[in-house]
Amino acid sequence: GLLKADNVLESTVAHWGADGPELDAFQNFFLDRYAEAYRAEVDHFAAIMAGEAAPLVGFDDAVKALALAEAAAQSVKTGQVVKL
Repeated sequence: GLLKADNVLESTVAHWGADGPELDAFQNFFLDRYAEAYRAEVDHFAAIMAGEAAPLVGFDDAVKALALAEAAAQSVKTGQVVKL
């Protein structure tokens, strides 16, 4: 399978030719590209601190994310599939 998360580009126009894809440039500044995600994260954190919400992720989620990141790094280093 495939999991793909693209960066936000200046436009959604892409040309796929004989030499591969030609895509527009990334939006210049990281925070501009992901402003909505950061805003939602800060709003959720504030709601947690105010006692209005519970965290959406916990310690077990963090451990799983770390295992995925370590497996991805090992796969890149060795060129092999890493089973979890």
